[in-house]
Amino acid sequence: MIITSVKLAESCIFTLFGYNNKRLTERSDLPSWNKKKSQQQAQDTDQEEEEQKRSFFRLRYLEQDMPFIVCGNSTFKVCEVSEHGIRISVKDKVEPEEPVAGTIQFESGVWEIQGRTIRREEDELIIQLFQPLELKLINGEQLRLRRKYSRD
Repeated sequence: MIITSVKLAESCIFTLFGYNNKRLTERSDLPSWNKKKSQQQAQDTDQEEEEQKRSFFRLRYLEQDMPFIVCGNSTFKVCEVSEHGIRISVKDKVEPEEPVAGTIQFESGVWEIQGRTIRREEDELIIQLFQPLELKLINGEQLRLRRKYSRD
């Protein structure tokens, strides 16, 4: 027997398993293995969506390659850069929304930044920049690191 439509296929399944004209996913009396699978799929989808919330490329540095940011009399390591934010290594307590201004010293040159702290994760402080870093600068840094660690 060849099933030619989704409706026909559903009606065959419903008839075989004794379900009345309800979609399988709408049934509360589905087998428990199907419910667990649906819950896992929902969790997987949530995790994928969370990862995709990042709309800008981020460049994470190894410890030995981290550029420095000079803010007043203090110097900090930059752990990660993106067009609209940076992540710096800070052990001191810093309040959210605190303004930050300084100069990042990349291997390719220096870049003046201004922004505000948005959150802290362990020993790292995330700063949202008022003016974005040029993607060209970030791509140049990525290319430099690729060349440095290339196996060729």
